Amino acid sequence: MNFHNYKQKIYVYAPLTKLVFDDLVKTSFIQEFEKIYDVEWIFSEIENVKSLNLQKYKILKNNKLQNNLFNLMYYFETKNFNIKHNIKWIFPLFKFSFLINVFIKIINFFNLDNVLIYLLYRIRIFIFNNDIFFLKNTKLIIFGSAKDPYFLNLIYKAKKAKVTTIHIPINWDNASTKNYYLKPDLILTWGNQTAEISSQLHNIKSMPIGSLRLSKLNKNIQNNNSILKKKYFLDKNKKYFIFAGAGLPYDEISILELLNSECDDNTFIIYKPHPYQQLRKYENKFKLKELFKIIQFNDYLKYEKNHFNCSIELMSICDGLITPYSTMILEALFFNKSVIAVSIADKIHSNLKWNYCTELPHLKIFAENDIILKSDTISSLKKNFDIIKSKEKNVDVFNSELFNKIVYRNDLNYIDKLKKFIDNNQL
Repeated sequence: MNFHNYKQKIYVYAPLTKLVFDDLVKTSFIQEFEKIYDVEWIFSEIENVKSLNLQKYKILKNNKLQNNLFNLMYYFETKNFNIKHNIKWIFPLFKFSFLINVFIKIINFFNLDNVLIYLLYRIRIFIFNNDIFFLKNTKLIIFGSAKDPYFLNLIYKAKKAKVTTIHIPINWDNASTKNYYLKPDLILTWGNQTAEISSQLHNIKSMPIGSLRLSKLNKNIQNNNSILKKKYFLDKNKKYFIFAGAGLPYDEISILELLNSECDDNTFIIYKPHPYQQLRKYENKFKLKELFKIIQFNDYLKYEKNHFNCSIELMSICDGLITPYSTMILEALFFNKSVIAVSIADKIHSNLKWNYCTELPHLKIFAENDIILKSDTISSLKKNFDIIKSKEKNVDVFNSELFNKIVYRNDLNYIDKLKKFIDNNQL
């Protein structure tokens, strides 16, 4: 054997949704990781895989029955997890059929949650994904969340083969809001904050690694503000605020209408809808073109085709951010921007309890910090918008301190940090 060319065997699972695909591909993670390790990739979607030119990969076949069983199991798991840790249920997890909802009520009435969870677990383990095999004493990295329908099967197969499992939540909240029926050996979180929360909630070794998505953030970009404003045809004498949407419905219309009415001739709103937003019941009744102070984010993609780069560059030169509780708040904190976090539910989607947002484990840090302005009513949003409009500068050292509590950063790049955990034989 040529030891100079030897590469350690690593299995990597990634659900190739658009968000994960962007994180792994557009940050060059896949290309760079293959230079270091003998990687066998496992994916749950097939559309994007062919473009990667990978030699070793497996596609897990999507099975509707498996997904339905998983959703039912995950529903009861999450319900029990939230009750145990006193976490309020903000959003409905799944849309079940009428018969399934009747079945859920029966299970709840007779308090058979744990029995059903165990039965569903055994069915899933012994029926699905029997084509997954791992070499003994290797390592498996799982990107995504425990809500992924393949997560449990992968952990089960890995434990049987004595494979060390490392879970890397793709989103900031995944390690603190998703339950683990079978536990990985290590969770690598976005920062110290979620590592501490994850350890407490799940009793799993959790360490900070940072965010692959945010690893490309660079404050030096702000040195080119005048150049970037010319690039996007923004007037240097006017103010621009980003209003970013959410995946789930909230009172988007009222917020947009208020912001539009509160903008003078020197103030504009750049509206960035959530890329994966659910269909709103009122969408056909709403005409954005009638709001003349609102500029569509997509209008700027003609100047910068890379969606992520466009978003980051606009964030670096804007004057503030208004958004429901989302990861974009972290980007705004990084660039020391004023932030208004809104939690305003609309009457049509009354089943969404946006007012509970700050009680989620990972979001409590915002509730405890006055840097983030909070608006749970239209009147409070008007007041807070007046505050950030009047600010001449957004620079505030505490914004960076808050960001660093949430997102871990050091002198190592993301892959080098991950390599340290992989090569640690104490796992």
